[in-house]
Amino acid sequence: MLFCFIKIGLNFLILILLNSRAECMDPKSWQILFPAMKDTLQEPSFTIDGRAGSYIQSFIINSNRVEIEKNGQFHFTIHLPNEAGVYEITVTAIFKNNQEETRKLLVTYLPPDRPLSLQIFSPKEQDVICQNFLLVSGRTQVNADVKINDAPTEVNDEGEFKYTLKIEENSIGDFKIHVTASSGEKEITQIIAVEVYVTCPEINLSHPEIFTKVTGIATKSSLLPVSVLDGTPHDGVVLYKDFNGIKDQLEVEVNTLVEIELKTGKNSYTLYAKDRAGNISNVLNGEMISLPTPPALNLLQPDQANAVVDVTPYELEIEVDDGAGDNPENILYVKATVGGKTTVLRRSRYIYMGRIDLKPGTNQVLLMTEDVAGNITHKGITLTLSE
Repeated sequence: MLFCFIKIGLNFLILILLNSRAECMDPKSWQILFPAMKDTLQEPSFTIDGRAGSYIQSFIINSNRVEIEKNGQFHFTIHLPNEAGVYEITVTAIFKNNQEETRKLLVTYLPPDRPLSLQIFSPKEQDVICQNFLLVSGRTQVNADVKINDAPTEVNDEGEFKYTLKIEENSIGDFKIHVTASSGEKEITQIIAVEVYVTCPEINLSHPEIFTKVTGIATKSSLLPVSVLDGTPHDGVVLYKDFNGIKDQLEVEVNTLVEIELKTGKNSYTLYAKDRAGNISNVLNGEMISLPTPPALNLLQPDQANAVVDVTPYELEIEVDDGAGDNPENILYVKATVGGKTTVLRRSRYIYMGRIDLKPGTNQVLLMTEDVAGNITHKGITLTLSE
């Protein structure tokens, strides 16, 4: 009786093992579970799901390596162009013996039928425009055509568009902007009403405006660019300037760039503009350090670029000339690099000092400094440590 039970139990165990083996994948086989060949998708982004046998090491999907999870599954997200069409995806299995097997997967991307949208960023309704041009910007669908006052306008990959609309001189009063987006048989139009006051010099209601795009505390340039704008295109404008206590004035054309000379070093300035009708612009006050030339590194110790020394650590002394001579703060740092180790030297006004470790024999030392304008100077010296 006991023998019969044991025999029945062994047969049952063998049956379970055979069934389990039948359910396992062929070690050399692999499948793409999603999407299926020639599937139609309504989203440009989707994830490829699949599973692989144990003989497969990894996959290459559209030139991207994809690893296999412990459970034999693999996943990879595909981003199709946002345009309807048939797309081919290349999937290559890499076997552990370095053999390859490639399959082509074709999918169709058909975007869902969404309502056409149109959003206007600028101008806003009832904006007051005092210049002879107007920037119209907004967003719509990527594949839509846009016209602004019947002029075709380019739409970028994000669905955004920009268009500069010219306004004639002596235009005063209501001005309407027609923005139309169309895609297939769909079309949507928005009308933005603004007020314009673009006048000739005889009827001058606009104030000049000045600004500079130079930012920060320092510049490598010896010139400060100043833009002079005015809503009256042919207006006469005088630029009043006070640089470092020296006052002067300059007649300029409106909507142009004026370059004002800077002295080397620190500059303090005040600028404003006035047109023929007496309209006064905003006032620019500021300080700017002009450092057109890189700083110079002068050796004090050693006093030459090729020297023999008899002690380590060795004390360096370097003098730095910023070209302006009036502000040690113009120098950000001085560094010395030798044998892969960099030391930041300490400062005492224009003198920088620091100890560096030398090895017996020849040592190549690279000195480096940078000023607040971004000018960088390198200098190499050779120090031979006598034994």
